[in-house]
Amino acid sequence: MGVVLIHCNLSNDTILSPGNMTGIEIVELISKYLCSCCVPSFFIISGFLFFRNVPKDSGIGDFFPLYIRKLKSRAHTLIIPYLLWNIIGMMALLFKCYFFNLNSLGVIVDGSIQWGNFFRGFLYLENGLPYDFPLWFIRNLIGYVLISPIFFICARKTPAFLISFTILILLCHFSMDIDFCLLSFFLIGSYLGLHKKCYVIIKKSSLGFSAVVLWIGLSVLRLRLSATEFDGNVILSFLSNLAGCLGVIWVSDKFIRSQALNSQSIFFIYAVHGLYCSQVRRIMISLIGSDSTPRILISYVATFIFLVSSSLIVYYLLKNLTPRLVGLLAGGRSY
Repeated sequence: MGVVLIHCNLSNDTILSPGNMTGIEIVELISKYLCSCCVPSFFIISGFLFFRNVPKDSGIGDFFPLYIRKLKSRAHTLIIPYLLWNIIGMMALLFKCYFFNLNSLGVIVDGSIQWGNFFRGFLYLENGLPYDFPLWFIRNLIGYVLISPIFFICARKTPAFLISFTILILLCHFSMDIDFCLLSFFLIGSYLGLHKKCYVIIKKSSLGFSAVVLWIGLSVLRLRLSATEFDGNVILSFLSNLAGCLGVIWVSDKFIRSQALNSQSIFFIYAVHGLYCSQVRRIMISLIGSDSTPRILISYVATFIFLVSSSLIVYYLLKNLTPRLVGLLAGGRSY
């Protein structure tokens, strides 16, 4: 749901004015700063789940048969839904281009399909994202799974190595202007999967509560510094997201026990909402308005409610009509 909130951000679709400035700041705080930990959390959880059944004292030779089995299972849970949703995303893009004259992101030029860009769109378009853009998470995760033996070797090391590796990644970000930070979050998840005591300590101790407080505080600080020329935004963002991830781990048991939605429906919402979220944002702004803080907040909440409810309606309709197709689209995740 946090990913949906990120894509409900109205700040790029409205004009900033004295009347709506507070509303836009609230929307930015939630979508851009608080929810920014959703992406790192996804990679930490994925790394943890990938390695949680792997004994930490295993050698690389012992890990290789497990690696092959996990690759086979991830083909079903990652690759198949990734391809299916991007085929749907490609069809949606072509439909919007031909019938509504929207930006084709280089796929259509002067009325003709550019086949190189067309096939490249399953990995990235002009904006660096695939056809179904929220699935860039899955695209990157597939790459991390393929090189998981490297993560296995690194995650067996001491916490000092983990910290040193993270610092190295941040230095690479500054020197090469390439964002490697998500790689470090997958490594942290891999470490927690192998060293399960660390995961239990985070989940059961007051560290989790402290992380939640720190996450909120750093998110507010990031919002306040966003209008300045502060040079430490990358480090501040990393620390804020790490605190948010630890907070997610801390509350995960309570959330999982009480959640009304299952993993299949959640994955479906995550995958389908990206096909039309930008259009919904603009429609809500045109219907409700964005010239004041109340209108901004109502438009924001209405966008979120519409995206979640419409995605669920499509999910339950397809589930009743073609449950097998829904199973493939959700990567075999449970009901």
